[in-house]
Amino acid sequence: MPDFSDMSSIRELYLNHSPKLTEPIILQRLEKLELLDLGYCHRLKTSPDFSKLPNLNILFLNDCKSLSEIHPSLSGLSKLQSLYLENCNLTNDAIPKDLGGLSSLEVLDLSGNEFSGLPSLSGLSELRSLYLNNCNLTNDAIPKDLGGLSSLEVLDLSGNEFSGLPSLSGLSELWCLYLKNCNLTNDAIPKDLRGLSSLKVLDLSGNEFSGLPSLSGLSKLRCLYLKNCNLTNDAIPKDLRGLSSLKVLDLSGNEFSGLPSLSGLSKLRCLYLKNCNLTNYAIPKDLGGLSSLKVLDLSGNEFSGLPSLSGLSKLRCLYLKNCNLTNDATPKDLGGLSSLEEVAMILVGYPVGKRIYSSSAASSSDEQEEEEEEGEVGEEGAMEIEIRDTVPVSEGCSFTTSNDDDSSSTTTVSPNERISQNGRLNCIITHWEKGYLLGSGSFGSVYEAISDGGCFFAVKEVSLLDKGSQGKQRVYQLEQEIALLSQFEHHNIVQYYGAQKDESNLYIFLELVAEGSLQKLYKTYPLADSHASEYTRQILHGLKYLHDRKVVHRDIKCANVLVHVNGSVKLADFGLAKTIQNMNDIKSCQGTAFWMAPEDDFPKVYLLREP
Repeated sequence: MPDFSDMSSIRELYLNHSPKLTEPIILQRLEKLELLDLGYCHRLKTSPDFSKLPNLNILFLNDCKSLSEIHPSLSGLSKLQSLYLENCNLTNDAIPKDLGGLSSLEVLDLSGNEFSGLPSLSGLSELRSLYLNNCNLTNDAIPKDLGGLSSLEVLDLSGNEFSGLPSLSGLSELWCLYLKNCNLTNDAIPKDLRGLSSLKVLDLSGNEFSGLPSLSGLSKLRCLYLKNCNLTNDAIPKDLRGLSSLKVLDLSGNEFSGLPSLSGLSKLRCLYLKNCNLTNYAIPKDLGGLSSLKVLDLSGNEFSGLPSLSGLSKLRCLYLKNCNLTNDATPKDLGGLSSLEEVAMILVGYPVGKRIYSSSAASSSDEQEEEEEEGEVGEEGAMEIEIRDTVPVSEGCSFTTSNDDDSSSTTTVSPNERISQNGRLNCIITHWEKGYLLGSGSFGSVYEAISDGGCFFAVKEVSLLDKGSQGKQRVYQLEQEIALLSQFEHHNIVQYYGAQKDESNLYIFLELVAEGSLQKLYKTYPLADSHASEYTRQILHGLKYLHDRKVVHRDIKCANVLVHVNGSVKLADFGLAKTIQNMNDIKSCQGTAFWMAPEDDFPKVYLLREP
């Protein structure tokens, strides 16, 4: 190991993915250190002593599979804001009994561990995000003072075994609550759930409900997920239509013979009713009254006919796959949906080559029109059709970034058109809602999100409130990523949709790649040689595209390679990328140590980044 005895000016230290790191390192004279990354050190058994790190803000110990003890000095890190301990196989005894000294902590991720109990969290007055998903927690393991975390905004308890939950009424700031796959029954849901007046996202999917409590008090609720809950007609709260702010409702995978009226959901934009065994008579007659609806998914049901959809003037995406529909069952007024951009359906016995739907607003090239007319043959006598058209463009924005060589450049992000020059579908984002957390890193967090037009995408969020060098570095990297991605258009580069900035955060909107990173994929499934070869080929295609434009990524690793469900590979995370006119422009070594070429000399490999 290198000598870390005198590095008083270092602010960020990256030792992640260090396979030879087994014993705790000695960290001295690192008074200015703000970020320490020891993630994925699979052989590390004990954490280092943190007592000499008074200014530490972010600590990564995630995926340290052999970690059995965390030094008690952790509790003394009064400036620590983010602590990541997920997937470490930790037990109760490994965590300090008192975490109350972490008075500045805002993000705590303990997901994927083995806890039979947790220490008190009462002293964490600034805690905003708490992740305890997939920890094998039971009722008795949840701290009784959980409801006292008055600043908590995001709580994830998914994947645990609860027969009951403590009161959550004190969580007045909570806006995201995830309780997926917890084997919850009716009696396990706190009766005061509707008292969470700030709640915007509620996910109860994958539980066993014969009924649900009233949700009428959730006046700000925007996203409600009740997938695969074995719900029947009587289990749906009668006051569901009273959720006047609801924008996303997912009831897929339940057993309905009928649905209550949804007419009161005037702001509903996305409605998912996949695989619900619905028949004609189960669909509310007032479905056409959902005037704000933009996405409707009725796939996997048994329809011989559908009600009129003429009132859905803003509908953009309609999915009717695997419904055994015939041509006669298709609504006659489908062509009157002037905002419709995408239709996906299988029509039994419909002659291939004919046009089912023609949008009056459609504007596309001859090649695109030909593809729409022909469709894609799924099976004999059936056709799957996807219709896309163009919409007005949004305003552009500019970003100025400073390069490593002290030069600067200004990039104007051109307005996104619905169909780009190479035929790829773009996404116009004006108003949007944040959903699931997809991942976190030193820069911030990445969430799944949905636009008001029903477009799902990924949003990368970084705080603007940190005025220190670390915060400025994160913002610089994100703005640099925006400046570069806005120039790229390639099927092996993650697609950029736009950016926004408010008083607290900077956001970058990116293509949502369903399967996640290659790192996640190879840990879940064995990769055959043919898959590895194909992924490598696509990665090289993406790199060639970058190098032809004199751009060096500088942080190629499995975590930054995304894999789509269709097998396509996308390069992502361009925060360290740089435009290089010639090799003499490279004055620094950046990236992840584990993935660097071994011929690089050792001090550079460990990325001791100067302020």
